Amino acid sequence: MKVRTAVGIILGLTGIGMFALGTVVMGRALDRNVVNEQMAQRVETSCRTHLARLTSSSGTAPASLGTPAGGARSMNFLPGGDIEIDFGEVKGDPRLALADATASLATCPTRRITEVCLGTSCSRQPTSQIRLVVRLSSVK
Repeated sequence: MKVRTAVGIILGLTGIGMFALGTVVMGRALDRNVVNEQMAQRVETSCRTHLARLTSSSGTAPASLGTPAGGARSMNFLPGGDIEIDFGEVKGDPRLALADATASLATCPTRRITEVCLGTSCSRQPTSQIRLVVRLSSVK
């Protein structure tokens, strides 16, 4: 057998092996993408669940959330995936209301605060009450 023939056979077999390994790597990358998508969906569901707990029907957050100013009053899902949280009237120290906003962000690691309004013009109809409204948008 000539050297050229032997080298050709070895290179051909090596090429087939490399193609097979490339297919395996591609398959694992696609599996990882599916797992990442599933994890992102679970995180978003957890985020919305915790925000719903933060926005309780009685207007006060459960003690387990540790929100010092009493929790959110309402939560709206806006077009584009943004979430607007209205913490209502700020009574006392406004830093406690900002702690509530931080607690809402801590429950949603895939979101960021894009807008914070702390003042009298935060609601649709401005009032004399100081209010806190926070908008969370997706990091993606």
